[in-house]
Amino acid sequence: MSETLARLDLLKAEEAQEAQWKVLIHGGGESLERQVARAFEVFGFTLEDTVKGRSDLRAVRGDARAVVEVKGLAKSAGEKHAAQLEKWVSDELANGKPAKGILVVNAWRDIPVDERREDVFPDQMLAYSAQRNHCLVSGLQLLAMARACIADPSRADELASLLLETTGRISGWDDASRVFEATTTDEVSVGKEADLPSAAAGQIEGESAEEEDPKD
Repeated sequence: MSETLARLDLLKAEEAQEAQWKVLIHGGGESLERQVARAFEVFGFTLEDTVKGRSDLRAVRGDARAVVEVKGLAKSAGEKHAAQLEKWVSDELANGKPAKGILVVNAWRDIPVDERREDVFPDQMLAYSAQRNHCLVSGLQLLAMARACIADPSRADELASLLLETTGRISGWDDASRVFEATTTDEVSVGKEADLPSAAAGQIEGESAEEEDPKD
C-alpha cells in the first residue's frame, strides 16, 4: 500500500510540474514571467533582481547579459513590444551593462496550440528587431527548448547560445506535436530527477485574454 501511495504522489507531482511548464503556451502575466524565468535557469542563466515596472527578467550567463520582455497575448506580437524591450536594453547600456534583448511572446494564447496558424512575430516588426539585434522566441519554442535541455542537460550551452546569438526569429523548435509526445518519466518530470533550479513556478491564474501590463 505504501508503495502505491508513493507512486501516486510521484504521478501527482509530475502532473503538477507538467501543468507549470504548459503556462509557457497558455499563460500570461506574472505566471508566464515566472515560468520563463525557470526556463532561463534551466539553460544555465543566473537571474538578477529587477525593478517593478521595468524589464521582466535580467539574466547573466558567463560574460553574457540579457534583458527579457515577456508577453502573453490574444493576438500577435507587435513593434511596440520590441520598442519596450529596446527601452530596457538602453537602460542597461546607460548603466554600463550592454545586454542582449530577448522578447518572449506567448501569442494567440486563447487558441489551442495545435490550431494556431498566424505568425507570433509578424513580418512588419522584423526590421525593427533585426536592427537592434533582438532575439524573438515564442512560448512554444521556449517550452520545446526547455524540454530538450531537461532531457539532456548537456545541451544547455547550445540552447543558451541560440538565445544569445540569434537576431530576429528563432528558427525551428515550433512543432507542437513533438512537444507533447514525451511519454517517459524522465521527459515529463521537470523537478524530480533533473535537479532543476528553485525559481518559483507559475500557475495559470485566470488572467484576462490579453495581459494587462503596467509597463504599457
